[in-house]
Amino acid sequence: MGKRWDNDKGGKKQWTAWLQQIASEALRVAKPGAYALVWALPRTSNRTADAWEDAGWEILNVVHHLFGQGFPKSKNLKPAVEHWILLRKPLIGSIASNVLIYGTGTLNIDACRAGTDIISTHNAPKGGFAGGEPNRGSDTSSYATHQGRWPANLVLTNAEMLAGFPHTKGCSSPSSATPEGRIFRGRRSQGSIYDDAGSAARYFNQFDNDEAIYIYAQKANKADRNGSRHPTIKGQDLMKWLVRLITPPGGTVLDCFAGSGSTGLAACRQGFSCILIEKEREYIEDCRKRLAPWL
Repeated sequence: MGKRWDNDKGGKKQWTAWLQQIASEALRVAKPGAYALVWALPRTSNRTADAWEDAGWEILNVVHHLFGQGFPKSKNLKPAVEHWILLRKPLIGSIASNVLIYGTGTLNIDACRAGTDIISTHNAPKGGFAGGEPNRGSDTSSYATHQGRWPANLVLTNAEMLAGFPHTKGCSSPSSATPEGRIFRGRRSQGSIYDDAGSAARYFNQFDNDEAIYIYAQKANKADRNGSRHPTIKGQDLMKWLVRLITPPGGTVLDCFAGSGSTGLAACRQGFSCILIEKEREYIEDCRKRLAPWL
């Protein structure tokens, strides 16, 4: 869109080197075990990932954000997916020792689950559970009390997208098919209801309002923009979920490209501190306006 900050810095190698330098500084100030979520377009996400990995971050996963409101470009091919690359600064020692010393190293799974259904224990792992923490709903002993499904690396935008999921019931093998999609026969296990009805979209949940626990994310609306003209502003539902996923209690969120302040606003709304970096004066004013209630 002709923005001077949105250029290739002189070519592929130059752009990757520029981003690697920023990723290296982020690594330097982050605690061991700190997580990062880095936005990227699929076409160039490999370069983005390379820059952060070469800086010393570990690539763990990619959260795919699907949306239906992309602005057509590149010969009128409309984008519908963006990537959030999940990274972590290397741990010092084990996860448990890193958490005890630095308070970082694990994702906040329980605050980001899909839905509120009590999940059955029939598939609970036996013995030690890798990465599990007692009484946090991620260890074998408390598996029976999990409320909501594990957060997925897929985020959905727009209610219309959910309509495309087959209507299902329960989680066992499909037993029949209908014009509306496959029907799954449910079952009960160890006292927990496992035959919940609804479409397969329940595995990804839905954003209902500003205070819900959700994974279904809207694109930025008028309220999100609050007068900002930034071309890539992010919706608050999405940003609050991402911030909540990787930030430990009492943690601080660093955004090296603050833009209009969407990340900072989400952090404040979730009770976290934030440090924002932005060089465009126009967007600095946007940040100040949007974060005014918390400054």
